Amino acid sequence: MPNLQDILPPGLDPAMLQQLMAGAGGGGGGPMPGPGPISGGQMTPGASPPGGPQTMPETGAGPPPQGPPEGGGPQTMPQQGGPQQPESGLNPAFEERFVALRNAVREQGGDLYIYSGPRNKEEQQQLLQETAGKYGDMKEAMKRVKPPGKSTHDPEYGVPLGLGPGALGADIRGDLHLAHKMGPHFGLVFPSQQQPWHMEFAGIDKVKT
Repeated sequence: MPNLQDILPPGLDPAMLQQLMAGAGGGGGGPMPGPGPISGGQMTPGASPPGGPQTMPETGAGPPPQGPPEGGGPQTMPQQGGPQQPESGLNPAFEERFVALRNAVREQGGDLYIYSGPRNKEEQQQLLQETAGKYGDMKEAMKRVKPPGKSTHDPEYGVPLGLGPGALGADIRGDLHLAHKMGPHFGLVFPSQQQPWHMEFAGIDKVKT
């Protein structure tokens, strides 16, 4: 008769096999134990995990998850193109200086307002042609009106200078005497003798290219 140890599958304890065989033969050992967990925390085939059988959720069942997605909420794509033009059309720093000057003039009993601000290249060309017709000569007109792309009224004038978009010059009305007197204190100048109403951002002549 072969030795029991010789016919056992590798890893099976002989004592355990004998106990199981005794129980199967009705020797009072009771029924064979049902399936249960084996070493290492794994389950034998057909065994139920603790807490009852588990079911997998149906794919697509239930409402979509609520709340913003990971990463802080919905993402928006950045706008394409160059820098955005200010709503007023004036360079923000230039507009801020003008407002400060206007407030100072009002404290002295006067007032200022802009009557001609940003002009695009087409509008500037039209103004130049009208001025040439008025004075009968383009050379005379260019003493009073800059050609397109050379005027501080142009909303793009300050971009290549590193000053950002928006007009850096405007024509004003009101108390020009106070404006000329107080303007330099607020970083504003009046560079044209032919147009004493034309006001510009001070210092741009030093950064012109």
